[in-house]
Amino acid sequence: MIAKDLADAIKDGTMLPGEDVPTVGDIAHARGVSVGTARRAFAQLREDGLIQVSRGCRGIVSPRQEEASDAA
Repeated sequence: MIAKDLADAIKDGTMLPGEDVPTVGDIAHARGVSVGTARRAFAQLREDGLIQVSRGCRGIVSPRQEEASDAA
């Protein structure tokens, strides 16, 4: 549910490419779930190519596929 909600926000443009994604801790607190549950949602979003996460940095919304191909 968390991953789907965030994916929907990314796909409908509510969250824009390059925008910071809430932290795992913020999501866990806001949704009343464990940090592990929030991490699994992040992992799914990363696998789907919707967010980029680097160790020690906040996650960001990935560029949309059509934008990425325009830049190439």
